[in-house]
Amino acid sequence: MKDDTIEVIGTAQYTLRPVEYRLEARIEAPVEEDFRGRAIPVPYAAFGEAMDAVVAAVVAKGFPEDDIILDGTGGFGRWWGPRKMDYGQDNRLIFRSADAGAIMTIPVWLEGLDIGRLSLCLESQPVRHEDATEHEVAAFARALSNARAIAAAMVATEGRVLGDLIRARDMRLSGGLDEPEHDGIMGQIDMEPPSALEERGFGEDGERRSVKIRTLYRIGNRME
Repeated sequence: MKDDTIEVIGTAQYTLRPVEYRLEARIEAPVEEDFRGRAIPVPYAAFGEAMDAVVAAVVAKGFPEDDIILDGTGGFGRWWGPRKMDYGQDNRLIFRSADAGAIMTIPVWLEGLDIGRLSLCLESQPVRHEDATEHEVAAFARALSNARAIAAAMVATEGRVLGDLIRARDMRLSGGLDEPEHDGIMGQIDMEPPSALEERGFGEDGERRSVKIRTLYRIGNRME
C-alpha cells in the first residue's frame, strides 16, 4: 500500500460441468514373422470380426450403438528393452456418453471377450466439459468484487476510504507478480491444488478453474 494507491489481487473459482466421457478401445495385432523373417499380415476380416464382437457385447448391455464411433486404423510400435521393438496394426473404437458410470462399466462388460489372436486395450480419453465463457465472465466479476472488498477493508484500518479503480488486469495475461511495483500487493489467495485423477473418479465432479485479477485503486481522504 502506498500513500495514494493500493494494489490488490482478487480471486474467484468456478466449476465446469462434464458433458461427455470417452473411452477408446484399440484392437491390436502384433506383427508375426515366418521362418524367413517376413511379416505375416493379419487379415482385415479378423479386425472386422473382433470389432463386431466388441460392439455387440457392449450394445447387448444397453449401450447405444449410435454412441460408438469407428476411429480409424493405424499402426503402433513399442520398445521392449534396448533392442527389442514390438510393432503391429490396430483398429480403434470410441465409446462416448454423458453418463460416467456407463463408460466406466464397459471394461467389465468386455472382460474375457474372445477376439482370437488379437488383443483389446482400453484407455480413457479426456472429458469434454461445457463451454467456459459465461462461467469465466461471472468469475471475473466475483474476483473484482473480492479485490475491492479486500482493498476497502485494508484502507479502513488506517481510517481512510477506498477510491476509484485505476486498472484491473487478468494475471494470466499481465505476467503475474513479475511486473514492477509488486512488493505492495495484498490479498492474494492461493487456489487449491488439482485433485488426482483417481480422486476425482473419472472427472464426474467437474473441472475446477480459478481466475485472478490484479487491481489498482486510489485511496481517498481520511474518514471524518
